[in-house]
Amino acid sequence: MIRVQGAQVSAEVYSSTMSEDIIFRLMCDVVRERRDSKVAGAKFAPVGIAFEAASDILPRLETIDGPAALDTVPDGTRPVEASVTTATLGPIRIKFNRTPPPETHPVAAVFAAETLGIPVELWSAPDRIRARTIATEALEILRAVCARGEVLYGHLALEATLPAPAGVMEDDWVSRDALFLSNTLVDVDSSFLNKIRHMYGKDVVEEWETGVFVCGWAPFSAAEFSVANPQLLHEEISRYLANRLRFLRQ
Repeated sequence: MIRVQGAQVSAEVYSSTMSEDIIFRLMCDVVRERRDSKVAGAKFAPVGIAFEAASDILPRLETIDGPAALDTVPDGTRPVEASVTTATLGPIRIKFNRTPPPETHPVAAVFAAETLGIPVELWSAPDRIRARTIATEALEILRAVCARGEVLYGHLALEATLPAPAGVMEDDWVSRDALFLSNTLVDVDSSFLNKIRHMYGKDVVEEWETGVFVCGWAPFSAAEFSVANPQLLHEEISRYLANRLRFLRQ
């Protein structure tokens, strides 16, 4: 199994209607569709065993290395982590985020941030090109999973983890960098999106096939648009998501 080194960017999603195993497989499929991808290995856990993070049950995990790892699921197990290398992003680790049972785990694809981990004002011209290449590839992964899976919400972020709904609804959670909100969350309240566009600029909201992508940081924005005060935007979006999740759980 390969590891992702240094600062990390992650494309992460949560579904309340599809099983976490299906979303995990979908994330693996999308990553494997990237140019010159190759599976390096996978870890498998016994079916039916509950865990917060796969590392908590490390003695129970079975590891298979090699390009056929995801095509050779041992009897009575399910994949809980996979490593794939790609031409553009290098090593990508696909995993379940730490989540207390019985909540469904968000699924993450994690890869090296490289130049995205450097302040934008310090970028050279080659840094800017490389950062845009990484961000575009990451956006395509997130967008493909959101389009093909029943994703409720997701994010693309530098050094941040997407929680399950219980974590989102905690008072101190604030999103980072860019957040996907499905039509299930936003269709009922277009006034909220209009407010966000009015306050932060029309380019902060991008319409996707199954929802909207709200982004205030230029590297992850199709329009290369950054808001003046991203913290306020993240707080606003996080409160909205938490309130919508509370409503859906009633």
